[in-house]
This record gives sequence, C-alpha cells and structure tokens, in this order.
Amino acid sequence: LQLFDAGVFAEIPALGPFRGSGSIRGETGRYTLGDLQLRVQDAVADIQVQGEIADLFAGEGIKLDLSLDTASTGRLMQKLGHEPKQRLPAKFSLSGSLAGDSGEVALTQLRGKISDRGVDLALQGEIGSLQPLREVRVGLRGQLETLAALDIKAPAGISIPDPLRIDLVLQSSAEQPQKLALDTQLDSGEVSARISGLLEDMLGNGDVQLQLQLQSPRLADIGRILGWELSTAGPVSFSGKVISDNQQLQLSGFDARVGNSDLKGDLVYTLATPGNGGRPRLGGKFSSQQLDFVELYAGLQRVTIKEGGLAEAPGIAPVAE
Repeated sequence: LQLFDAGVFAEIPALGPFRGSGSIRGETGRYTLGDLQLRVQDAVADIQVQGEIADLFAGEGIKLDLSLDTASTGRLMQKLGHEPKQRLPAKFSLSGSLAGDSGEVALTQLRGKISDRGVDLALQGEIGSLQPLREVRVGLRGQLETLAALDIKAPAGISIPDPLRIDLVLQSSAEQPQKLALDTQLDSGEVSARISGLLEDMLGNGDVQLQLQLQSPRLADIGRILGWELSTAGPVSFSGKVISDNQQLQLSGFDARVGNSDLKGDLVYTLATPGNGGRPRLGGKFSSQQLDFVELYAGLQRVTIKEGGLAEAPGIAPVAE
C-alpha cells in the first residue's frame, strides 16, 4: 500500500495486495466518504476497515470498524518498519470501532487475542479518547505457561513452575486523565498475589502507589518461583504499600507472616544523589509480636540456591535445641 512517493505518505510501507471500494459525495468544501470497504491481505496479515467519514478532509464524523489478524506478529512489525527487540507471540488478533472527530476519537468494542506456544491471553476494553489519551478501561485475562513464551528477561533464577493465571484491569477517568488505576490478580499453583493502586504519567516516569498482597501455604512454593529451595514453613502472607517517585522507593506498613512469626514495619530506599554523598541509602523500622527463631533458622539453614539463582545462601549456624 504505497500511495505517494513524497510527504507523510512516504512512510507507509509496501503492504499488499490491497483492494477497496467506497463512494464520495458532497459539494465543494465538504465531501463524505461512505460505504468504505478496505482490505490489505497477504501471507503475514489481514487488515480490514469498514465504515464512513462524514467530512473527509476535516476528519469529522468518523465511524470505522477495524480488524487485524496476523499469524506472525514479528514479521508484521518488520513490514511496518519496526524491528522487534524481543520475540513476539506468533498469533495476534485485534478488532474495535473508531468514532468521533479528528480532535477526539474514541476506540470502543476493543477485543484482542494473543495465542502461541505457552501463551493464551484475551484483551477487551475501550478508550474514551486516543488523543489526548484518557478514559481508558482495558482488561487482560488469560494464562502464561512460561516467561520465555514472551521472551521476558526475568532476573536469574526466576521462573514460572506452574502456569501463571492473569486477570488485569487498567482504567482512568475524565477527572484524573494522567492517572491509571491498576488491579491485577496473579495465581501460580498455590501462590497468589494481588497488585492494586495508581500509576501516574507512566510515560513520563511518574509516581507509583501500589498495594501488594501475597499468600502461599508454604515458603517452598515461593522458593520455586525465585529459584530457591526453601523450607516447608507456612502459611505465608505479606501485605504492604509501595510508593515510588524519581528519588525514593518506600515499602510502607508492610505485614509479613511465616508460620508463627510476624514482622511489621517500613522500608525506605533512596537513590544515590549528590545530596546523600552519591551513595544509595536503605533504612527502616521493624517490630514483631513473635519470632520463632527455631522455625525461621531451620528454614534458612536448608536454603540452597539453584543454578542461576538470585543470590548466595546466607551461612546459618546450626540451631541449638
């Protein structure tokens, strides 16, 4: 689909073959593009556009239905002039409706599906305005067999021993267009985590306020994800609030429990700045109602780090009875 050799249309890649139909009617200064049927189809992708534009040159009265299906997302990105930096799932489909004027176009009835070896994710939602971006409500639900399925470069040792079930919702409002509310539930085996809170101006490295919750019947189940071999002490629960900006990362009001032991408090990590001597700082306050040292030490004593794990195991002396 190469319309012109110069100007803005020179950036349109050579997709094809292309076929379409429509009608143009009106008078000088205002033309309506109606009955639009546009399709670009080849071995990589099938792109379809249907609908009308009430004022073609002013971009007013846009009513379009869009759909995209591809058997190779990576090859499609290459055809669009973008070389993917990581592996992308092979099969991807997306559909939705555009409505509005050139100054404010809404995307509704958004539906998508990502499927490949080890990936099965469904997307749905709507966006009240694409430019400026606001009134977002998007949900993602499905299952991920391995991090490698999306070529996610996790820290050494971290893996998904059991399929990861994902239920994620992102939404914003007209009152706070720069803030996105996040609510995510993650489950892998018997380990479950929930992350909820506010993300502010993420493209501009804005502030983050998230509430974290983690539950597991045993430390060993969490260890399998981290690449550690931990004890079977449990049950395990954790909750706390993460607050970050460009200078600090705070873990506020955390409450951690393992078996009969509990630990509460606050942690503050400050990035290296000229004001603190160019060195990062870590500080905190902790309190506990009960610490079962025999249980905790016995658990740590058996810690072994699998090959490629996150860290070396601490040396723990045998616990006296």
